[in-house]
Amino acid sequence: MAQQIWEAVRANDKKAVYRLIVNHEADVSAVYEQASCSSSLTLAKTMLLQELANPDDCCSSYSTGNMVDRSSTISLNFPGTTEGQTLEDVDGCTLLHIACETADIGMLELLLQYGANINSTDSGGQTPLHRCILRGRAGLAKMLLTR
Repeated sequence: MAQQIWEAVRANDKKAVYRLIVNHEADVSAVYEQASCSSSLTLAKTMLLQELANPDDCCSSYSTGNMVDRSSTISLNFPGTTEGQTLEDVDGCTLLHIACETADIGMLELLLQYGANINSTDSGGQTPLHRCILRGRAGLAKMLLTR
C-alpha cells in the first residue's frame, strides 16, 4: 500500500491518493526510507547494485559472450523517483516533498488536509518549500508559505 501511494503522488493521481488515504488510512507523513526501500529492493536489484558498485569483480560463471557491458548506463526505477532522480535524491523524503516536484497545487492541498507535515526535512535537510523553490514551482511555494 505504501508503494501505491508513492506512485500515485508521483503520477499526480489525486483520486488514487484520496482512496488510499480514506480506505486504507495511508500515512501521508511517511518517510521514503521507511515506506518503500525495504519492500522495493529485490534480490535482483541488490545484486545489480552490488555489481555496479564493484565493476572490477567478475563472476566466473559468465562466459565472455554473456558479459554485461559496464559502459552502458543502467537505470533502475525505484518507487517514488521521477526520471533523472536517484535513490539518494528521495532518501528521507515525504510524500509532500515528491508532490512539490511532480504534482499540482491540488495534490499538495490534499496531502496537507490529511496531515502531511509541511516542515518535514529530507536527508539533506530540505523542506518541501525548499524543493518548490529549487524546482522553480512558484505557485506551490506561495501556497506552502500561506500555510
